[in-house]
Amino acid sequence: MRFNSNGEPEEITYNAIQIGDLLLVNTGDVIPIDGIIMEGNGTIDESMVSGESIPLNKEKGDKVVGSTILTDGNIIVKAEAIGRNTVLSKIIDLVKNAQQDKPEIQRLGDRISAIFVPIVLGISLTTFLLSKFGFDLSTQQSMLQAIAVLVISCPCAMGLATPTAVMVGIGRAAKKGILIKGGSTLEELAKTKTIIFDKTGTLTTGKFTIKSLNVIDGNEQEIIDVLFNIEGRSSHPIAKSIVENLKEKAESNCAIRH
Repeated sequence: MRFNSNGEPEEITYNAIQIGDLLLVNTGDVIPIDGIIMEGNGTIDESMVSGESIPLNKEKGDKVVGSTILTDGNIIVKAEAIGRNTVLSKIIDLVKNAQQDKPEIQRLGDRISAIFVPIVLGISLTTFLLSKFGFDLSTQQSMLQAIAVLVISCPCAMGLATPTAVMVGIGRAAKKGILIKGGSTLEELAKTKTIIFDKTGTLTTGKFTIKSLNVIDGNEQEIIDVLFNIEGRSSHPIAKSIVENLKEKAESNCAIRH
């Protein structure tokens, strides 16, 4: 929603958003643009951009990124970047440019194809001429002979397989949140033996599992009910995971209260 000149919220389409507009973002909404928080505070899931699974708490004056999700809270955001100027659009352009970048093996294939294709065309034409005039075959039969040579010898796999593999590889990696700078980088990745990560957030999903529950003192079912009811009022990722893990055990007990 955007606030109009009278200060009243009104629903608008994404294309109608202008730089400087004040937008109301509620819990569960996707932040439509890059901007700055003018009022309110909330928890924002920026894993799409940063890879960090733990949502970030943001308040007035903090920057927000378009297409991230406000998991909790209500904020008013001033639009600072829209359309192709947003972080998400730049990421998309980065992926497109990476798909066009040629690795060394593709450059080698292009150089070979540039020489090999004319030679194959020449052999195919020679085959037609020899079949037609040297062996006195019919035009149709000579054409079939020439096409057979062309189909068998043409280096289609050399010219198409490598760029297709690079494009598909970079595209699939982008869907998994892995941005690869270019085809040459993807080629070098095959030689990698050790990878060092600077934080655990890029390797985790933010969803935790309870493997076992050890109760030192008290009734286990009572402890489960207490945990379920207390953590059910929190939006923290660990609290949500505890609630999800204890849901079946707690719901079987009639003492649950929300």
